[in-house]
Amino acid sequence: GEKGRLLFQIIDTEQSWVVELDGKTSSVIRGTTSDAETTLSLEDEDLTALARGETSVRELYTRGKLRVDGNMQFAYLLDFFVGLA
Repeated sequence: GEKGRLLFQIIDTEQSWVVELDGKTSSVIRGTTSDAETTLSLEDEDLTALARGETSVRELYTRGKLRVDGNMQFAYLLDFFVGLA
């Protein structure tokens, strides 16, 4: 599996969440990090829809609802997104 950190920045609530991947498991902590592979910036309602499987990273990005900084491929390869794309 993939290893690394993914940072979600929630634009409208100014909150941040870090998804930490070690290759087998993942954990989510509230906060920020300076060494994320990829930073995803989006609004709270879009993150909720993503988590529920109602949309995908690709769809949000295409509609201009998601900004991706860093490794774009990392966002698509993560186990976290399996089933959502």
